[in-house]
Amino acid sequence: MSDDGSKLRNVEILADEGSEVPLEVPVARLTRLAQALAAPTGTARGVVRFARQRGFPVADLQVAADVTVTCQRCLQPMPRS
Repeated sequence: MSDDGSKLRNVEILADEGSEVPLEVPVARLTRLAQALAAPTGTARGVVRFARQRGFPVADLQVAADVTVTCQRCLQPMPRS
């Protein structure tokens, strides 16, 4: 089940297990991104993959979202992936 990533987790255990954690975050909650958009709607979806490198826990994050930006040529809203 996906969540917004705000739940506390033990990174050491996740790295030892090679866990993957799916994420779903409303774009409006990503305030720096939302400010740059024509419309802060939609959901960012992704996955965090935990592992160990040289004994240290590491996380690889992949995120994708469909957002609406403002076209710099015509200044109209334009959907982007």
